[in-house]
Amino acid sequence: MNRNVVLLVIYLITFACTDNEIQNPTICSVENPIENLTWLNAIVTDTMNQQLSTNYKIYQVEKDNQIFIIPYYCCIACNYVITIYDCNGKEVGFLGELLSFDESISNENLIWEPAQFTCIDE
Repeated sequence: MNRNVVLLVIYLITFACTDNEIQNPTICSVENPIENLTWLNAIVTDTMNQQLSTNYKIYQVEKDNQIFIIPYYCCIACNYVITIYDCNGKEVGFLGELLSFDESISNENLIWEPAQFTCIDE
């Protein structure tokens, strides 16, 4: 189970968008979801108020034709839980908890990262 989380983290780091020009896609049938989904905007606002806000990214992924949102804290050595949200902002589980979830996700899209994004290596 932990191996799957580590593999997902490595995958996200490797293939993440490196340029800060993130398009505001339509997600969950909502244009500009960071602004227009209240619950997602609250996550971004709370994140920006934290000391380590430059270490967060938010991804949209697809599994079985359903859209999920995954806020991702980039800290390779940190031990934390990666929460999975549905389009209504409801926590539906955690990576590693939903068996095979991280093995069957597709269409990963970076939907938000701070301008000064960094990843903690230790």
